[in-house]
Amino acid sequence: MIASLTVTGWVAALAAAAAGRLLLARRMELVARACHELRGPLTAARLALQLAAGRPGVPHVPLEAVDLELGRAGRALDDLSAARRGTRPAARSQTFEVGALLAEVAEA
Repeated sequence: MIASLTVTGWVAALAAAAAGRLLLARRMELVARACHELRGPLTAARLALQLAAGRPGVPHVPLEAVDLELGRAGRALDDLSAARRGTRPAARSQTFEVGALLAEVAEA
């Protein structure tokens, strides 16, 4: 009797673990799909900004600010996608003009 209870307990524990893995896999699939669905509109918006920035007479400062925020949203999606896989996104580096940065900081 005791052996059958122990086996029953193990079977229940294994079933619960399998159900937990299936639930986690389903959640990760939903996260992947959401990331994919968000990338399309972000990319389209950034392309539209680039087209608008190429037109004469369009002020660049507001467009650059929106592009910056869309870029941040894209990087957040990269972080989320990497977290789903249990990793971190690749390190990001960016070259920028220090003089322009200091001029903006001084102006602010």
